[in-house]
Amino acid sequence: MDPNLFLPTRQDQVKAELAELRKRLSRANEEKEKLKREIMEEDIAYIATVKLSSEIKDTTRDKASELLDKQQEILSQLMEAVKARCVQELIGYYRLAGQTLFTFQRYRGIRFETFYGQTYYEPYYLLLLPIMKGQITDRTDFSGFEISKHTIPNFIPVEKISKAFFPRDMNAFIRVLHDFLLAYVGRRAQYEAMQALCGQTNAQTSVTTHEESIKSITIVQKTGVDSFVVVDLIYENLADDFPTKVKLSPEDREHENKTDIFLRNRLPEAYKLAFSA
Repeated sequence: MDPNLFLPTRQDQVKAELAELRKRLSRANEEKEKLKREIMEEDIAYIATVKLSSEIKDTTRDKASELLDKQQEILSQLMEAVKARCVQELIGYYRLAGQTLFTFQRYRGIRFETFYGQTYYEPYYLLLLPIMKGQITDRTDFSGFEISKHTIPNFIPVEKISKAFFPRDMNAFIRVLHDFLLAYVGRRAQYEAMQALCGQTNAQTSVTTHEESIKSITIVQKTGVDSFVVVDLIYENLADDFPTKVKLSPEDREHENKTDIFLRNRLPEAYKLAFSA
C-alpha cells in the first residue's frame, strides 16, 4: 500500500486554509457589526443627555443660546471622534483581507499586507498617478491613472501583470500581485524556518538558496559517515509557495516517496516527514 495514500493532498490543505480565512473574515464582520451597535448606543445616550440638559434652566449660568452653542460644539467633537474611530476600525478590517486603498497627495495607493502562518510581515506599496492634471472624484475608476512607483520586489512581473489587467480589472490586478507577494513571503519564511532547524541538527543538515526570489532551495542531509542526500526544490511558479519540481540525489528506491512528501508539504514539515527529524 502507498504510505502516502492517507496524507492530505495539496488541494485538501488549500481548502483547509480557505476555511480558516473564511472563519476569520466572519469573526471580523461580527466585530464590525458589534462596533456599529456600540457607536449607535453611545450616540443615543449622548443625544438623550444633551436633550435633558437643555431642558434644565439655570439662570446662574450662561444664557440658553450660549449653552446650546456649547452643546452643539461638544456634539460635533464627539461625532468627529466617533468617525475617526470607525475609520480606524474599517482600516483594520481591510488589512485583515490584506489590501488597503489610500490617497497620498495626487497619488492613489495600494498597500499589500503580507503574512504567513500566524505572522504578519512587511507591507508593500504601489502608487498610481493621474495621467492628466485635474481631480478625479470617482474612487472606483482607475482608467486615468498609471503606475508611478512601487516597493514590490523586481523579480515579480509587475509590468506583465499590469498589461494583463490594469486598469480594466483592478480586482484581478490587485489579487494577482498579492498572490505573488504572499508566495514570496511564504517561501522566504519556509527557508528561514529550515535555517533555524539546521542550526539544531549539529551540522547534519544544511540549506541554501542563491536567489532573492527563492525560486530554488537545496537541502543537504547527512545520512552516514561519507554519505549524503541532496534535495533540490524548484519553484517554477513564483505565485505559489509549494515547489513544482523536486530532485533527490543519489536516486535511490529508499527515497522514492520523499519526492511526493516535498511536493505535498511546506518546509520544514516536509523535511521532518521525509527524514523523521
